[in-house]
Amino acid sequence: MSQQPPEPSPPPGYGGPPPPRKKRHGVPNRGILLGIGILGIGTFIVIIGSTLGRGGGVGYSGSPPIASASSAFASSADAAAGGDSAPPTTSPQTLQTSPTAVEFIIAGYSSSGGLKINYGSNRNAHAAHLPHINGTVTYSVPFDPNAQYYAVNAQIVRDGHLTCEIVVIGLPPAKPLTVSRGSASGGGAICSARAAPSDSSGLSWQNEH
Repeated sequence: MSQQPPEPSPPPGYGGPPPPRKKRHGVPNRGILLGIGILGIGTFIVIIGSTLGRGGGVGYSGSPPIASASSAFASSADAAAGGDSAPPTTSPQTLQTSPTAVEFIIAGYSSSGGLKINYGSNRNAHAAHLPHINGTVTYSVPFDPNAQYYAVNAQIVRDGHLTCEIVVIGLPPAKPLTVSRGSASGGGAICSARAAPSDSSGLSWQNEH
């Protein structure tokens, strides 16, 4: 028997359905991959931005850096002061620049006859009489910047013993200052003291007794 030659195959696209396309298992669609990639890049950018906003860097982990003790103390002090770091100002104290008064202190005893007393300044003189004394008596006049001197004289009429002092009140630092003193004993004796300010301020004195 003679063999017949095989019939020629029809060209592609003719004479029948195309061969089925092979399915690729395990490989996602390209559109899905592209969406996932864009989403991942956006997430990465958001993470970097939030990290930099907190003062950290890329890959930073752990607690944020702690400020030094000095800077933290300064910050709290500024906050307590209302943000004003300037030191508070205080009003200066008023200093006493001159005495306020001059006192004449007489101490001792005289049982009979008493005392005859003169005290004050050359511009403001006073006289007094005590029938007796057993202790201390004090007389006072305001300080006069125009006075030349201050003096006290206490005469014992019959018997007794006395001491007398001139004390300046109100000198810085506001302590009494004795500027002159004297003493006397027996009938007719005179206890005297006298002092003069060096100038009208009354800050320094000279004992003239």
